[in-house]
Amino acid sequence: SLEAGDVDNYAPTGPDGYGYYAYDSRDGFYQNCPTYEWIEIDPQEGGSGEVRELGDDRSFTIENFIGFKYYGNISDSITICTNGWISMQPTWETYFRNWTIPSALGGYGAIMPFWDDLVGPYLPGSTEDRYDMRICYYHDIANHRLIIEWNECVNREDNVSVEKFEIVLYDQEHYGTATGDGIIQFNYQTVSNIDFDANYATVGIENFQQNDGLLYTFADIYPASASELQNEFSIKFTTDPPVYSIAAQPIAEFSVEDESGTVPYTVKFSNDTTPMYYFNTYNWDFGDGSTSEEYEPEHTFDEVGEYTVMLTVTNSEGTDTITKEAYIEVLPPMPPVADFTVESIAGFAPFEVMFINNTTPEDGDNEYDWDFGDEETSSSENPTHIYEQPGVYTVSLTATNSAGVDEMIKENYIIAIDSDEIWPGDTNSDGIVDEGDILPIGFYLHELGAPREEVSFSWQSNVYPLGWNNAVAPFADCNGDGEVDIADVLGICLNWNQTHSTTTYFSGEDELEEYRENFQQLYDALNNNGTELLLKNHIAELYGFPIVVASYQSMLGKNYPNPFNPTTSISYSIAESGRVELAIFNIKGQLVNTLIKEIKQPGNFEVIWNGKDESGRKASSGLYFYRLKNNNKTIDTKKMLLLK
Repeated sequence: SLEAGDVDNYAPTGPDGYGYYAYDSRDGFYQNCPTYEWIEIDPQEGGSGEVRELGDDRSFTIENFIGFKYYGNISDSITICTNGWISMQPTWETYFRNWTIPSALGGYGAIMPFWDDLVGPYLPGSTEDRYDMRICYYHDIANHRLIIEWNECVNREDNVSVEKFEIVLYDQEHYGTATGDGIIQFNYQTVSNIDFDANYATVGIENFQQNDGLLYTFADIYPASASELQNEFSIKFTTDPPVYSIAAQPIAEFSVEDESGTVPYTVKFSNDTTPMYYFNTYNWDFGDGSTSEEYEPEHTFDEVGEYTVMLTVTNSEGTDTITKEAYIEVLPPMPPVADFTVESIAGFAPFEVMFINNTTPEDGDNEYDWDFGDEETSSSENPTHIYEQPGVYTVSLTATNSAGVDEMIKENYIIAIDSDEIWPGDTNSDGIVDEGDILPIGFYLHELGAPREEVSFSWQSNVYPLGWNNAVAPFADCNGDGEVDIADVLGICLNWNQTHSTTTYFSGEDELEEYRENFQQLYDALNNNGTELLLKNHIAELYGFPIVVASYQSMLGKNYPNPFNPTTSISYSIAESGRVELAIFNIKGQLVNTLIKEIKQPGNFEVIWNGKDESGRKASSGLYFYRLKNNNKTIDTKKMLLLK
């Protein structure tokens, strides 16, 4: 039989020589018109599929779980390629260059939802390194189908345009067709057919011999029966011939993404009328004296108020009207609320900072004035600025629109570090070791990075280690072991009140509350005496924790580190005032050095032995004893090991 009449894009495309037709979302007059329904299978977005994270031009093969029949053949496995196609005959090829259909180039028995040169998006700030693409597949046993999804892919033409689409293969044993072959559906959540340098994308299917197939589009050329690729769009391939749907009166329906906005407010109307016949006519009334006959119009409301919107749909079977009272609310312009962040607050000068503007509302007529604190300014929305000189900088953002002005000021926000020297204990690099140095340890507690060349609390300049994500965190790593932890507090205690001149002061993050849990850990771990008590009560004042009153008992602590070379720290406490003596003895019981011999008041103390005897000679490797006496009474004796 022959069909008579004009072909338009409300009709199916095809058939090919085998008998496949392509029905798209606009073919509403036919029973096989597909309904767009995105089936998310990426576990990262709530799906249940398997994921392959792949770089450029990669392919892999999976089992043909449902025994899918295609052009009369059933293969054991399916090859999936990152470049937007699958092959029902396994192959190692990746074919990034797309061609027309049929063609001897490409996979055998290929199914091509979007054959083009696809890549992963660039990593932030890079024009070379990319994220991997996420290619997912899922055997939906309950619904007798196999789903293959391309996610986190972009078009190489501009490296920005997102391509997110999927193939759904339906088991022919449960979804019958005229020839017994399976049904194929392409779903496009987001699609940009922009590759004008390389024939755009190829969409369609092709047989195993590559001499027959059904081409939907190539080189941005479409058959008269095909609609252009677009977001939230589907194409179904089946061997079932066209059958008209039973004509029905329309049921008018529409929606918008957001029903309210500030003046002037532009609204895109989505037409949800069913059935979506090509011969439907549409009449819109926007409630402000404006009308439209477009299928999905875009309209701008220029006055504040509430607007009733009406849609009337007419076809050969009748008319239906839907009215939505006070549906669109147009609000007066809102004054801005200035806000901004940066990716990193600290780095070595010259330090490049990318500012992220979080001002609301985003869609207003906002104007921006930035003051970077170094006599430089900008009016860009999201500026990038280089701090040439070391220092601590206050940054302000002033946002202005027709409804008002707002300013955000962040004091001492950006830190351009001058010196690459680290002094153990001076974690905020202000030139003195004091209670303020507990803050960076709390801010960066549990941060990891590269250790310093010398792991030590000794009061000496250390070279800044590379390999930390945050430029400030290495200063909080007092012992230089590559981790900011509670042990680093000892660096403050051992070097209390020490000073140096190579300073770049920074106090850390603004929001103390964000780090409450870290400081609670420090508070609980610190002792209730000596320097640790000072630090503990400094935290207590910041967070409202209980202030601890010192209490003392006579005791001798363990030296740290042990074994040691060349120095070690010994802590001790005295409960009653009087004569205190702390001495070092060798394994024979001979006196090596007297570290303390003086009158002291009750309290907690620390002393460092430099590994030398009373004459200043270096002691030999071996076991040593240290003894504490108070008023001629021995408090305790402990041992330590000197290694060289």
